[in-house]
Amino acid sequence: GFTAQLAPQEVVLVLFDQQSINELETTEGLVFPFPRQLMGAVASVAGKVKSKAVVYDIIFSEASSHGVDDDETFASMLKDSGVSIFMPAASSQGSVKPPFNRIMKSEPQLGAVHYNNEIDGVYRRIPSQLEDSNNTVTMPQLVVESVYVDKVKAVEDRPWLKNYESESFQKIPFYNFLLAYRKIQDGEELPEDFRDLKDKILIVGYSAPGLHDLKPLSTDPLAMGAEVLATGISNRIDNSGLMSLSKTSYLMLLIIMSFLFILLPSLFKAPGLSLAVFYIALSADVIILTSIMWAFGNWMNPIPLFFGIFLGGTLRILWIFKTQWQERLRMAKSLENSMSPEMLKLISNGDIDISRFGKNKEISIFFCDLSGFTTLSEKLSAEELVEILNSYLDKVVDLIIDKQGYVDKFIGDAVMALWGAPIDQEHHAG
Repeated sequence: GFTAQLAPQEVVLVLFDQQSINELETTEGLVFPFPRQLMGAVASVAGKVKSKAVVYDIIFSEASSHGVDDDETFASMLKDSGVSIFMPAASSQGSVKPPFNRIMKSEPQLGAVHYNNEIDGVYRRIPSQLEDSNNTVTMPQLVVESVYVDKVKAVEDRPWLKNYESESFQKIPFYNFLLAYRKIQDGEELPEDFRDLKDKILIVGYSAPGLHDLKPLSTDPLAMGAEVLATGISNRIDNSGLMSLSKTSYLMLLIIMSFLFILLPSLFKAPGLSLAVFYIALSADVIILTSIMWAFGNWMNPIPLFFGIFLGGTLRILWIFKTQWQERLRMAKSLENSMSPEMLKLISNGDIDISRFGKNKEISIFFCDLSGFTTLSEKLSAEELVEILNSYLDKVVDLIIDKQGYVDKFIGDAVMALWGAPIDQEHHAG
């Protein structure tokens, strides 16, 4: 929602909201479906105030339930208004039929209003035309082509929607138009807010919850269908829609980012830290890249990018784990009885490197044994001797480990310990 912008003022929504439905029922004694000639009131008022166009986001594919005269009157009102009229056309999905033949007498322009939404049901893209046998032009493109001829070339390659703050669209209840139409019939002056509709595009649609015309946007999961249409038209008016990033640019971006993220795990020696940094950076990187592209008017599908980098980086992490981290963990395990926990942790985390091959270095070697151990062993039982030996060795090993030494081996009662190997240490001789 943070990317939502203010809607251009050229588009106005005329809505069958709950207020209008209540007024029609209580004041006019009418219930849904309402007579179509009532909807003709919008076109008549638009003609009076010289609006640019009226777009009906309502399907009139069947005859009116109020009889032939209702359709005939509605068609006459549309034609007499002198305003460009737009209505839904048949689409490749087959779910929208063209207007009923009597209504077609008003010669409305027909545009597609059913576009393929994303897999999550959200509408993010309205193409210039549908990929059907007739290449049916979508309603937003058709309206702009007819009303803003100079903008057509600029908007053809910007199909991805850039959403607006819902409240920034001007919205007028349908019932207000019906009252304004009656003022015209009675020769009365229209209110000033209706006179301000000069040169505006009016979109007539449903917003009352019970009429079930919801087409979710990324900024509003409960957006009404008319608002999706208004967004598509407004994007083309202010040329704010987004272009698709070219396949070549996307591929280059994927290669570069995959290369960088394949190198990333090598910068951290600790397996846990490397994994955490990689996956946090991956999520942040995709969000940041998408936002940057959005800011510069480009739409980039983040899913292939995310999984491409994820796959490459994960394979790299597995390779490092197999060739480096696993070896460090194995070595730390083999030394766990000879070194302090702190030193083992440094080895496991890769903070200290232990070479698998020999090398020349200066080290300190410590030997100690029990004086008179042979004589002592001849006088004591085996149990007593083992008890004394274990007590002695425990204390010696603890002292060596406490001084960050490495217990190399035990030779009977003798202990051999090292400083400076296998781990490099400064000033070990002191």
